[in-house]
Amino acid sequence: MTVIAWSGNLVAADSQETNGCLRTSKPVQKLEVRGNAVYGVTGASSLHKPLIDWVHEHNADPDKKPNVHEDLQDTCVIVWREGRCLSYDLKSPYPVEAFAPDAWGCGTAAHHAIGAMDSGIDAKTAVERAIIRTTCVGGPVQVIDLESLKACEHDWAAGVHPYNTEIIVKCLKCGADKDRAA
Repeated sequence: MTVIAWSGNLVAADSQETNGCLRTSKPVQKLEVRGNAVYGVTGASSLHKPLIDWVHEHNADPDKKPNVHEDLQDTCVIVWREGRCLSYDLKSPYPVEAFAPDAWGCGTAAHHAIGAMDSGIDAKTAVERAIIRTTCVGGPVQVIDLESLKACEHDWAAGVHPYNTEIIVKCLKCGADKDRAA
């Protein structure tokens, strides 16, 4: 279960993995940067990498779609690239474009986040509020600033620190820590 929110230049997501009524002990990366695109994934965490690969490397070619059991067909991948937000799911070969950059969200707790953003708060705070309101989402909030990605020449990738629950963003090319990069 997930909440991903988008407001202006910020995309934010929770990092809790839920399996039935059980919260797993480690945070899950639900946002990933590849090149000039940010990918967000809802649904089964085991499908995150194959789905991002399908959209990023194969341009969501229906013939190269990952083979997924029909119970997991609600999983979708969201892409922010060049000022657009496109959502791909496994039920259709065609993306759907989001036209509400002032308050857009997806996942189980999206209604909490969208309502919070409608009152004027940003995506990060909206995800934090959704975490307070529902047990379906939680963990550290991952935030990606779309404007800063456009401005830098690094190839940033977000991930969870191996020794704690902190979300870190590093360059895939040089290994620079985004928080310390000039």
